[in-house]
Formats: sequence, C-alpha cells, structure tokens
Amino acid sequence: MRGVFAPDAALHMCHPFGDLTGPDALWNTCIGPLHAAMPDLECRDMIMLAGTNPEGRDWIGSMGDNYMGTFVAPFMDITPTGHLTHMRYHEFYQIENGKISSMQAIWDMPELMMQSGAWPMAPQLGKFLCTPSPLSSDGLNVSGYGQATMDHVIGMLTALCKYPSDPNPCDHGAEKVLAPTFQRVRACRYRYYAWHFRVPQLAPNSNPSRYAVLLLPAIIGLFIHADLSDSIN
Repeated sequence: MRGVFAPDAALHMCHPFGDLTGPDALWNTCIGPLHAAMPDLECRDMIMLAGTNPEGRDWIGSMGDNYMGTFVAPFMDITPTGHLTHMRYHEFYQIENGKISSMQAIWDMPELMMQSGAWPMAPQLGKFLCTPSPLSSDGLNVSGYGQATMDHVIGMLTALCKYPSDPNPCDHGAEKVLAPTFQRVRACRYRYYAWHFRVPQLAPNSNPSRYAVLLLPAIIGLFIHADLSDSIN
C-alpha cells in the first residue's frame, strides 16, 4: 500500500470511517480490521474503469462484486457469523505522478449487518442476495471516449433528482434510460404501490380487500415472468 499510495493521500471513506490521510491510516482503520475479521478475505472486482474526467484528473474506478471471506471475528462491532460473508463496495482512485493521491470509497456496511442479524433501519422492499458478477467472470471491458456514457448517466441522475418533489417514478424518463422489459417491471411495481398505499389515503372508505392485496404481487409476478420469458425466447 505504501508503494501505490502517496504518503499524504486524501482518503474519503464512508461512515463510520470518515476521512483519513495516507496508507497507514487506511490499513489501521479499514483494511487491517476487515482482514482480521475475515482472515481468508478476497477482493473480487467486477467492473474497473480508468480515464480522465472533465476536470482533467486521472481516475481508476472499481465496482466490487464483493469483499468476501469467512466472518470469524467482530468488525466495527458487527457480530461475526462464522460463515461466508459478502460486502459490496465501490472505490475510486485519483492518480498523480504514478501514485494514488485521493480515494473515495463506499463499503456496504449495512449488508454485513443484515447477514449478522443486526438491521437498524426499516425493512427493505427488495430481495437481499449476493450480487453476481458477469457470467463470463472476466469483468466488463470498455473502450472509447466515454462522453455518450457520461451524458447517459448524468441524465439518469438528473431524473432521480426529481424525487421527492415529484414522487411518481413514471415521470422520471425511464423510457430514455431503461430497456423496455425493465420499464414494464417498474411501471407494474409503481401501480401496485399506488393502488395499495395512495388510493386508501385519497379515499379512506375504499380500501382494497386484504386478500386482493396479497394476491396482486403474485399476479404481477406472472405478467413479469411472461414478459421476461418472451424477451429471452
């Protein structure tokens, strides 16, 4: 780490680590404790990108499939499970004079907490699972200038900024950034939540049947399965 990081590298980690300076601080605060908690720790990169940003700075970005290892000792007061554990991450490194001068990283600490049975927030709506890497297992290779991709991503972020002032996801331009199948899944999901939560609020005396509410996700699932099957075929 001392060979690739500048001694005064500015390291911006997520909570609870905060901002650090230099490779020794990164090791002592983050990497070392994680390795002590998972002695067989592996870092499995899924997507790596490198290039120069509009400000003229050189960056390398790594989106991790997962940090993975056997969770045998506490990490940041999270109780070990004794089992294989995974934690998603992204890490971005600014390169100057052949050294890492800056780092920005997010480790999915709540994911570790969920696997340990300690979840301090409201229940999540989606399914929790280990994010798979590309089937070829050789990562994602890209080339070119990248301006079109950057414009596409900025467009997605701009649309997301409409929330919460405009909470209707159907107004956020999904047709411009999502494949048709995912647009249908998204629309079905929103209509279900709109019917389940918003209609009773607008018309308190017209609450849907409890049994209908339980059956609706299964019905939607059948339509989604048919859409995906048609796409695959």
